[in-house]
Amino acid sequence: MKPQIIFLTTLAVIVHSCSHDEELDSTVHEPSTDENITCVRYLPVGRGDRFQNSTPRGIGSTSNFQARSLLSVTEIESALIGLQKAYPEKMKLSTSGIKTHQGRDIHVVSLGSRRPRVFIVSGIHGRDRGGPDNVVYFMADLLWADRNNASLWYESREYSVEQVRRVLDAGVVVMPSANPDGLNHDQKTASCWRKNRRPAMTSKEIGVDINANFKVFWDFERIFHRNTTKIALSRDPRRQNYVGPGPMSEPETQSIYKVFREVDSLTWYLDVHSVRGEVLYSWGDDATQVHDSRMNFLNASFHHQRGLLDDSYREYLEPEDYNLQKSAAERMVSAMNTVGDSAFYKASEASSLYPSPGSADEAMAGYYGGNCGANRINALRLDFGAEVDTLVCQDFFYPDAYKYRQNLLQSSVGLMEFGLNAGEGGGKVFRCEGA
Repeated sequence: MKPQIIFLTTLAVIVHSCSHDEELDSTVHEPSTDENITCVRYLPVGRGDRFQNSTPRGIGSTSNFQARSLLSVTEIESALIGLQKAYPEKMKLSTSGIKTHQGRDIHVVSLGSRRPRVFIVSGIHGRDRGGPDNVVYFMADLLWADRNNASLWYESREYSVEQVRRVLDAGVVVMPSANPDGLNHDQKTASCWRKNRRPAMTSKEIGVDINANFKVFWDFERIFHRNTTKIALSRDPRRQNYVGPGPMSEPETQSIYKVFREVDSLTWYLDVHSVRGEVLYSWGDDATQVHDSRMNFLNASFHHQRGLLDDSYREYLEPEDYNLQKSAAERMVSAMNTVGDSAFYKASEASSLYPSPGSADEAMAGYYGGNCGANRINALRLDFGAEVDTLVCQDFFYPDAYKYRQNLLQSSVGLMEFGLNAGEGGGKVFRCEGA
């Protein structure tokens, strides 16, 4: 790729930034140290604190919404504090109680019902720019509409206050920025940083991929087929998909798992990432089937068979759950494709391109792992934004102002549909014999 300057027409202030030209592997975008660089204009990160004397408003409650910059780590925290002060009757702000390696809090928000069904996590990967913004502004929309007895409008798509209250009545737990250390580092360095900031002896070994640190598929050499070459997991700490020194070793992973364990009313989980324009459902380790319950991640007789998508092994999911997840994903996609300038979202199985285990699998693992009393959690993954054909990591993950607004608009609609869907069904608990 030759060095070039890409001029983008944007809706607000843009920044001129330089990124490395690189060859990306098939599953994980690796920042390069190549001296060849490409200069591109991205939406800058906010400086100061735009919410110091104001309450956040989302794109659905503001007719002329414009963002001149991404929310910084400081502004995300300020936004949450501002929303808590403005809407104390409907929002509770707390932390996971587990500090990050750099001493930051991981904030947890509860909206509406004290028995929440919905858990939304964003910002697991630092470089997924705009993810925390999407969920912060979505929360602001819900709270504003409820307080003002008003509808939300996303272009011509309306959500009535009755629909807003159905989402709040279902109850929503939100972790807007699950990896604040990684996000802060990415925002300070523009290095397309994916991992957290776990200390190491050398700079190239810093960090763990939070999505790869969950226990369900952490022991991947034992679980997956040896010829599975596209697994997004590695034992090499220099790699962006490093699984960490042990399962659940990281404070960010522990914080997410703590919500799974302690909030026993959850029935739906959404993991927000970028950038592929997809809503993914079912297991991430292999294709899914609904007929043979023996084919499950705990069954040692199937070890070393998982991960080859064209073989006979398929991960088991109860027919009801498969249909619920597929239907919810298709519902989100259908709605998201009605707003914005292009309809590119699609619903797919999580393993449709390659095995991609992560937090969604951990969400389902309690029930499907046969843990007595575990509530069934159906899990989806939203990869917001249109996929970009590029060899430059930053071009892939960093939006300009136009893309940022499109992502916010479409993600808000997707989040609303996810919440409405979760409010329509009941829960289920794994019952052990004799318990």
